[in-house]
Amino acid sequence: MAPLTGRFADRFDSRRLIVTVASLQILACLAMTQTTTPALLIVLAVLLSTGLAFTHPVFAGLPAAMVGKDNIPRASAISQTTAMAAWSSPRASPVSSPPTSASVSPCSWTPPPSPWSSPAP
Repeated sequence: MAPLTGRFADRFDSRRLIVTVASLQILACLAMTQTTTPALLIVLAVLLSTGLAFTHPVFAGLPAAMVGKDNIPRASAISQTTAMAAWSSPRASPVSSPPTSASVSPCSWTPPPSPWSSPAP
């Protein structure tokens, strides 16, 4: 989809494109919370991914618009350093730290026992 989405990023105002696509993604997320049909969930997940395909070129072009062409390497280095520092943080990575109230891994959560269920033998 890159040729199509890149054209959208070049032709339309980046702010309007981001707001419009993000609004549609919010609607898709809300719809995902209300359905259990696998086929519909797949369609909504494809819509979410399509939204990312439209906003990614816009976000990729923002540093040049914000800092100017001369400062792009420096801005890119700062951005990458910040991203790597955030991902290497123990609170950001559910794998590197045990789940606590501050950082909970979605894979380690178990539902509380039901008060109506009998204890296991």
